[in-house]
Amino acid sequence: MFSLLKLFKSIKKSEEKKLEGIAEHPFYNQRLCLDGSLLVVIQHQDDQEVIDLKDIQWITIIHHGESLSGYPNCWLLFRYGNKQKSICTVAAHYDEFESYILNLDNFDRNLYWEIKDKKVIENEILLYQASQENNYELIPQYSSILPLEQGICLENMDTILPWVDYAQLDIQNMITIDMQAPNPDYESKQFLIKDVQIFNGLRLANIYTETSYSNSLNLNFPIIRYESDIKTNDVKATFFELAQHFDRCFETKGNNIEQNDRSLDYVYQQGNCSLKLKCKWNDRLKSYDSQLYLEIEKEPNLDRFYVNDILNNLELNELKTCLLETGYDDRTTYLDVENKFYTPAHFNIKDEQTLIWRSDEKQILGISNSEFTRMFKSKEVSEIILSIANCRGGEGRNFLKILNGFRTLSEGISVDETKKWILLKDDIFKTLNVSFNVEYFEEHY
Repeated sequence: MFSLLKLFKSIKKSEEKKLEGIAEHPFYNQRLCLDGSLLVVIQHQDDQEVIDLKDIQWITIIHHGESLSGYPNCWLLFRYGNKQKSICTVAAHYDEFESYILNLDNFDRNLYWEIKDKKVIENEILLYQASQENNYELIPQYSSILPLEQGICLENMDTILPWVDYAQLDIQNMITIDMQAPNPDYESKQFLIKDVQIFNGLRLANIYTETSYSNSLNLNFPIIRYESDIKTNDVKATFFELAQHFDRCFETKGNNIEQNDRSLDYVYQQGNCSLKLKCKWNDRLKSYDSQLYLEIEKEPNLDRFYVNDILNNLELNELKTCLLETGYDDRTTYLDVENKFYTPAHFNIKDEQTLIWRSDEKQILGISNSEFTRMFKSKEVSEIILSIANCRGGEGRNFLKILNGFRTLSEGISVDETKKWILLKDDIFKTLNVSFNVEYFEEHY
């Protein structure tokens, strides 16, 4: 069994020595460690990623000229599963990865050395493409089919994949896999069931669902998607075969589109559920990508996260308010924060308006647009800062920081028309009874 601890100890031990091939780019600073077919990539600010090289589907190479010390500065891009990764030839321990790929069947070794040994920029070139075997089987057995909103019938297991919270998902032989984001502070869980048959005779290697990545994993969120990655040696033929099968299953005609040889998309909509089958053109392969992506989705009812009775019962004429004729963008969701709610209709906020308000009775304050409100306890807010980025002589990312001392309470509230906020900064202060200040920072990218 693969041991992360073993790999990380190996990396630490090897880095005690002076390494000739340490990456020179201060941002990437890639370090590699290989154990059999398992590769650990550490880069950026010690972000870590574990890759099983047996899953590589193709490899390309780009030459960017010489590095600062004269090493070949090439990047190798490869696909594994449904992800992609780039490895630089000046990464520490690159030679271990190089030895592995040079031994792959059908890897173009001559072309690799020709490109790598050059000292000039070279466009992306394909070095390797794995032979592909089908991981699905279609034996049609047409009969009535379960409505998607009720779940997905696992025909060979006589059970149903339900639309429940992740914490409630309990299926026989289900495998739970801890997933690690490149940033080690973030993780998710994948729930996978092998060898399933769905939709009247479609046999798949597996079907899975996965939580969003988080630094505080919570399984009490609704499942919104089940997925399966379908590998085939003839992607286009398989796409139309399955699209025709789905049409017959659901007695309908789904949207079955080929966009100028650039993408294949099939969509069947059933109420608040959808079935999607898709594949993209891959310029590197000069063909469609090597697999299809099947997604079954259900739009969840999010009232339990976004409906707040205290907010809905507030009377507008009882609030201290300040109306700005500009909107804001709040990119957070119920997955990120617990203080974001639907804005009550009786607030009468139009698009591109922002309402700043305070309720002395409830001891709360809020920032509302026409769709959503962010609500805070008055005693927890000590200061609000409009943070404005100076990027190449103009404004870049501008956002609100709502603070409790040195602790930031808000995430993801961004604003565009900062002059309108600055013009009303005194009114905002009087409304909220909280300091409203403006800061500027330099942003370079």
